[in-house]
Amino acid sequence: MKTKLLSSAVILLITNSLIFTQEINGPTSWDVYDNVFSAPNVHIQLGRNKLDYYGSGDVNNDEVINSSDLDAMKNGVKNDRSDVDGDGTPSTSNDKAILQDYLNGGRNYLPGHWNSLKTKNERIDWLEKMVQIDDVYSHAKIGWKCRNFVKQWEIDFFGISNIDEYISWQNSIGEVEYDKTHNARFNIPLQYFSTKNTQGDAHAVGGVLVGDNPTNFDDWYFVRHDLPGYPQIHIGDFPMSDDDGYADMKKNAYVESSLTGNKYFTFNEDLLSFKVNNGSTSIKYLSGALLRENPNIVEVKVEKIDDSNINYTQNINVSPDVTGSPNLIIKNSTLEQSYEPVKPSPRYNNSQKLFLSKNYTDGENYDENSQYPNIEYSFDRKWIGIAYSGGITKKDSTTQKIIVRDIEPPSFTLPSTVTIFKEDTLSSEKTGIPTNVKDNSNLEVAITYSYQLVAKNHREKDYEVTWRFTDKFGNDTTGIQKVTQDLVTGIGREASLPGEFKLWQNYPNPFNPTTTIVYTIPNLTHPQTPSQEGTFKTSPLERGTSQSDKPVRHLLGGGCVQCLTGDVLLKVYNVLGKEVAALVNERKLPRRYSVTFNAEHLPSGIYFYKLTSGTFTETKRMILLK
Repeated sequence: MKTKLLSSAVILLITNSLIFTQEINGPTSWDVYDNVFSAPNVHIQLGRNKLDYYGSGDVNNDEVINSSDLDAMKNGVKNDRSDVDGDGTPSTSNDKAILQDYLNGGRNYLPGHWNSLKTKNERIDWLEKMVQIDDVYSHAKIGWKCRNFVKQWEIDFFGISNIDEYISWQNSIGEVEYDKTHNARFNIPLQYFSTKNTQGDAHAVGGVLVGDNPTNFDDWYFVRHDLPGYPQIHIGDFPMSDDDGYADMKKNAYVESSLTGNKYFTFNEDLLSFKVNNGSTSIKYLSGALLRENPNIVEVKVEKIDDSNINYTQNINVSPDVTGSPNLIIKNSTLEQSYEPVKPSPRYNNSQKLFLSKNYTDGENYDENSQYPNIEYSFDRKWIGIAYSGGITKKDSTTQKIIVRDIEPPSFTLPSTVTIFKEDTLSSEKTGIPTNVKDNSNLEVAITYSYQLVAKNHREKDYEVTWRFTDKFGNDTTGIQKVTQDLVTGIGREASLPGEFKLWQNYPNPFNPTTTIVYTIPNLTHPQTPSQEGTFKTSPLERGTSQSDKPVRHLLGGGCVQCLTGDVLLKVYNVLGKEVAALVNERKLPRRYSVTFNAEHLPSGIYFYKLTSGTFTETKRMILLK
């Protein structure tokens, strides 16, 4: 009774893939274990090279098929790998001709490249040849039964990575001793199937998927071991009863219990079971873990991506967020596509997904400008796209060139529009100079400028100042500044007395540390013309509250040409409204005035200057930039 309980516990462990590790009698991945389409490649786990299997064409076993393998054939080297036509005799003239054709590009694969075979007939042809070469009866020992022959086929075709332990385990349970000499020799995914024979007894046969649909009974090729030539089994033959028969796939697994740490071989769950009756078949059981789609025919293409020109900056970002990323084009797959990492469990999720990944590697920088190699350079970015399913990885790649150079012109702030007087000469001292001139390369910027007269009348001339900014790499840009020259009045005197208050924009602006402020005091015997509303418009301080319009107060009397006004105030304020300088505080005669403001003691920032006289007030903004 105790033995039965232990046996039941073992069965519970092996049917739950979350309880034991994925170490099995093939590549250590459940995806491979559940993949009945592909060559198992167990020989790699045995410490052999990846092309060390029958008919691979890698005659000298260096993991590359090239002209040296053909030379080896011509020099008389004979081994399993050199029998590329599968006739049982290596390095024949036909083997050499086939390999030569492959190397010349006349064929894309050799007959023994199982994963590359395209048709059912190709797979059947190679399988039947390998079954003949293997000759499983040559391994037989006294007392062998049908299951022993099929297990030997599993060893020779599929392979068992823990072969010594497997044979020891079989001996411990009273089984026959298997031959490990040809373990994983043929690299073909032959599966163990349990069937019901025509006498109603359990039987064992070998089964290989030669079609593209594992759930279609006719896509399987079942091999019979008990007749000469090892013929294909059909429904109704002795090993496969047509009367309530079945064909159940069995898989040996080498597992480690997460509870005890013990490792052991056992049968895992049935992955696939067919019901056979009256010449027809149906699915009796289908594991959710069984891969349904051939991963060998999946194609992945990394779409060509344009080269990327990136503007240099000091903290340059050349990540794919900036340069772009290519698309992956997938063909011949209907599986759900996932960019998530492959997880070892649950197996059922892995088997029904196509796992995609996209990554890149950057090559060395090539100087595009030897004088400034860290600013203008290029490098190649290799994009690699991967599609993974059932232990089969498909890859494609493309190369993108990333070119980094200074392609951005300098930036700047132009002087504001200014008015100069008739005594002034056109010069940057009078019209101001640009500020905030900088380039993304952090190198020197060349600045030039020119004046052009664009309009003229008896009162003024209008000029445009064209400023040109050029960086070290030839990127340039221009800006236009407007300048007006007053031809009627001068700084010191008026040709005729002004008829209105006026506050001019300071120049230069921005400034550091001095700037000129010009204002006009009118002849009070010629009062300002009121607005249509009969009010005198005022300009409030920009940060303050708008002032109400003030009523116009017409001054009576006449004949006074140079009368003194009331008090004239010209003050400077910071952005908080605090007075920082009083430039004028006195009575003034009617004329135009100029005053210099020196802000050497003040920090950089925005300031406001305000002219007040009687009911008149006007405010303008200026920028101190140190």
